[in-house]
Amino acid sequence: MHATTQHVILYADDDHDDQQLIAQAFEHFDATIKVHPVANGEEALDYLLRLSPEDQHPCLIILDINMPKMDGKEALMKIRQSEALHKLPVVLFSTSTSPKDKDFAAKWNAAFISKPLTFTDLVTIAEAFVKHCDFEIAQKRTLEKAS
Repeated sequence: MHATTQHVILYADDDHDDQQLIAQAFEHFDATIKVHPVANGEEALDYLLRLSPEDQHPCLIILDINMPKMDGKEALMKIRQSEALHKLPVVLFSTSTSPKDKDFAAKWNAAFISKPLTFTDLVTIAEAFVKHCDFEIAQKRTLEKAS
């Protein structure tokens, strides 16, 4: 029996309801995507830094901007400054519509998407997230494990 490749998306948000909605939206959009939720940027970095070269790295990192301990902006800066992580695709995801937040995301080579108001909008946004997802990373990891 052939197992379906899972693509992992790391999602940092301190709102448990938002975590569940995002997971449901991705399940609705694509069954091969697994959302790994964490509560803040510090947990996201801990998760990423614990990954070994053999582990599957996320095809996308989604960071809420406003979180306790370490917010999404600080986490994004640390990801971009890390030799091991700097190429991973990142999206800042927030209720903010501030041009300053969009400019910050662009400066640090990340996309910026505003949080939607309805679940239907969220499913549409899941499709937009997937466009940022680097499935080549997941495919490369699968090939490395097979060899």
